[in-house]
Amino acid sequence: MSSRVSHRQKRMRPERPDKMRQDVTGMAERQTGSGKSPQAGKHKLEHWQIISVLLIIYDYLAVLAAYFLALWIRFDGSFAAIPMKYLKPYETFTPIFAIVCVVIFALFRMYNSMWRFASFPELEHATLGSILASVLHAAGITLILERMPISYYLIGAILQLILVIAIRFAYRFVQAIRKHRHARMEEPRSRVMLIGAGSAGQMILRDMAQAKAITDH
Repeated sequence: MSSRVSHRQKRMRPERPDKMRQDVTGMAERQTGSGKSPQAGKHKLEHWQIISVLLIIYDYLAVLAAYFLALWIRFDGSFAAIPMKYLKPYETFTPIFAIVCVVIFALFRMYNSMWRFASFPELEHATLGSILASVLHAAGITLILERMPISYYLIGAILQLILVIAIRFAYRFVQAIRKHRHARMEEPRSRVMLIGAGSAGQMILRDMAQAKAITDH
């Protein structure tokens, strides 16, 4: 009887204070992320936010590049041949209007989409936003500063559209190529043995090689 009572007393004996302190400390560290403050992760940018910032910078530079290349192409690829009457309006108007383009693109939700899953709605938004920006650019620079060559408006709008869309669908395009190559590498292959020789066997072998070349392309 005494042995049972002593056994119960041992089981009901409280844990040592140092062990309880260690358990409480471990639970607190797990809850706060290994002792870090809960406020530490609030100011960290999400991945999509970083991509949006990079896209804004890219779009600004893309607008500048598109209309500069339009002038450069218009005058046979020679910077020295561009008249100052056209170069000066570009330098004055385009850097400021590029900011307006970024605002237009934001209104068309071109910085809110997950472009790795981009499809027709995203293409439609990017196209409409770029067309509207090109129309406003043509009207603004003509009415405020100078009437530019017609090719400047057309080539600039086309290049801007290409640059804006290409960067957003580049990921989908690369993934599609990788998926196609991976599928071709994993598709089952069968071995064929030609029995016999002569012109008939050579003709069959040549046809098989041509068929493989056409399939690969």
